[in-house]
Amino acid sequence: MGVQERRAREKELLRRKIIDAAAQLIVANGYEAFSLRQVADKIEYSASSIYLYFKNKEELIEAICAETFDELIARMDRLEARNLPPLEAFEEGIREYIRFGLQHPKHYELVFSCPPADNDGTPLSRSKGLQAFGTLARAFGRCAAEGIFRCGTPEQDVMVTWMAMHGITTILITDHGKWDLPWSPIEELIEHGVRMVSHGLKK
Repeated sequence: MGVQERRAREKELLRRKIIDAAAQLIVANGYEAFSLRQVADKIEYSASSIYLYFKNKEELIEAICAETFDELIARMDRLEARNLPPLEAFEEGIREYIRFGLQHPKHYELVFSCPPADNDGTPLSRSKGLQAFGTLARAFGRCAAEGIFRCGTPEQDVMVTWMAMHGITTILITDHGKWDLPWSPIEELIEHGVRMVSHGLKK
């Protein structure tokens, strides 16, 4: 390995270390309490080293959000590659999305609660979010093409489906069991939500 290759590798390793440390701090302490100084202290580097990679807190947050979407996209891609029957694929996609949020609650909240970095053009995490949304749209499209779903307002139907998925995920993360309500076990609520969404879209 030459000098340039070694330096590039070391640079990428430090960038990875910064992102991992920042994610751990946000999960532990929340977004509001998070600072680049904390990241520097955690990885035992100077704060100036962090600024060589990320110009501010928001840009570092943007990188974490983009990676969160990367993992979600990978999971949805693996599901899509199974080539399940249309309705099964659609319903399993809803389950996969909700479970992803429940397995990564802090990251999920971060993605939807933090403003995007002040970048030129479309922030990377936003474009990745649209990519994940595209998986849902394709699954819906297969069901509509097979005559399983009505297809009078497909764009609105897909959007409301995502709103339902996001609402279920967010409530299960933030509120499940905290109010004097007739809560069912989480898996039962997920399944009931999937059935309601699916039933509402059928002809």
